[in-house]
Amino acid sequence: MGGLIVARELSQRDGILLGSSSALNVAGALYAAAKMGQGKTIVTFCCDLAERSYSKLYNAEFLKEKQLSTEYENLASMFERYQAEPSSAVITVS
Repeated sequence: MGGLIVARELSQRDGILLGSSSALNVAGALYAAAKMGQGKTIVTFCCDLAERSYSKLYNAEFLKEKQLSTEYENLASMFERYQAEPSSAVITVS
């Protein structure tokens, strides 16, 4: 759901139309930022735009048909929710 929230928020707020993979990458970067705190540099890739996923990701009828909410939280509340998650929710890969 994070990718859907990021995609919708960025499209409406900034006019940036991301594809589903890019939206998930940005959601992951947002999660990392929430967990790592200030003063860190986080890099992600936008590997696709919305040309292939526009008819689904940005289509309210399609989302409703798939029982995905067209009501979404904003990025600030998503960030706060990520910050509130316990550290045990984070998996460290080494």
